[in-house]
Amino acid sequence: MSFDGYLEVGKIAKAHGLKGEVLVHLETENPEVYLDLESVFVEIKQKLVPFFIEDIRLSNTKAIIKFEDFNKVEQTQSVLNAKIFLPREIVEELDDERYIFSDLIGYSIEDEHLGMLGAVTEIYELPGQDLLAIQYEGEEVLLPMNDDFILEVDDEAKLIRTSFPEGILDLNKPSAEEEEKDED
Repeated sequence: MSFDGYLEVGKIAKAHGLKGEVLVHLETENPEVYLDLESVFVEIKQKLVPFFIEDIRLSNTKAIIKFEDFNKVEQTQSVLNAKIFLPREIVEELDDERYIFSDLIGYSIEDEHLGMLGAVTEIYELPGQDLLAIQYEGEEVLLPMNDDFILEVDDEAKLIRTSFPEGILDLNKPSAEEEEKDED
């Protein structure tokens, strides 16, 4: 689902306590920037619904949020597992170190050992690891988005400079067994 002009900033994981609070997993390394929020938009039935915040406190990259008019644990059931969004300009203003993944599509990847690899065509946000997809030698290649491998993101040049380990491109090639299966 695409909500133009809005960015996902978290997901409501579960109820917290009995007084209508919810535990939210935030998608940021700087959760403290969200402490002064007055409201958020919650995705309910594929629509963004504004919710006003009565109280918010942090625990690592999680927030415990008390929405206005939520006073009992039963009231939280309607928002469990829902995604939380904010207008893009607010996210950019609050969290200037946060990568907005969709902005990286089209950026070229230049590796210090492998040279130019290609342009980012897609970004896959997976639970264990985010992946950059590029077209390399006619095939889609997936590369890990890991701070250890990304040296610099140059927004002006639309370039991501990397230092991937030797053999990273071989991980995307089918094994000999898989090639034999394709031939059968």
